[in-house]
Amino acid sequence: MPTVNRAAPDIWHQRKERVLADVKRKTGLDFALGARRGSRVARGPAGTLHLLGAAEARAGGRWWLGLNEREFVGSDDARGVVLICETASDLVDLWFSADEIRELLPRLTARDGERKFNVVRRRDKFFLQIPGLGEKDITPKQGDTAWLTGARAGREILSSPPRDFPVWYPPFLARVRKGRLEPLDPTSLEEGAVVVVRLSTAPTVPRQAALRRIVAAAGTTDLPADFAEQHDHYAHGARRR
Repeated sequence: MPTVNRAAPDIWHQRKERVLADVKRKTGLDFALGARRGSRVARGPAGTLHLLGAAEARAGGRWWLGLNEREFVGSDDARGVVLICETASDLVDLWFSADEIRELLPRLTARDGERKFNVVRRRDKFFLQIPGLGEKDITPKQGDTAWLTGARAGREILSSPPRDFPVWYPPFLARVRKGRLEPLDPTSLEEGAVVVVRLSTAPTVPRQAALRRIVAAAGTTDLPADFAEQHDHYAHGARRR
């Protein structure tokens, strides 16, 4: 990649356009970045690319990048995501196909409508930190645009097989009312999401939301009738109240 020109105006827009120009030279695919300042989406005949950029953290060797989850998931023609990491002297572009991103998203930290990519560098290697899975070497993703033209599939970066969709979200308790399920507590599900529901009855329900989350996560329905009132007794062996 070209040397970073820190004095240029709208620097991140120009950096993304340079990345897209490089893609056109390598693949022949022409993507146009949105005209709006700060645009993260580039459109082309092959679909859309989501380009995320971040400067290196002051301590060095770390980048935090955020993807608008609703915008990405709601796009019917999303082809992939490019993480553009600014170093002291150049830019590192890391490419992920849409299939890889869809598998990754539920595993990444969610905040303010975004999924956070936490990238770290150790010597000449780059790693993506995935909660619950540790660090994955994403160095081979640098400049890897081959999957855009179907030359080969993007390299698998997850070491464990995909899990069922519902497991990625915190389980919750719900009440059936007029044929509809009403969660007892706020959920992390997006509006309009379609999910698989596996039902089991809960004969007793704790009054506190924290205890309800514990019961839902445990997936047990065989609870003592006084579980809510005597939680400390059952959980910690305290005397009955």
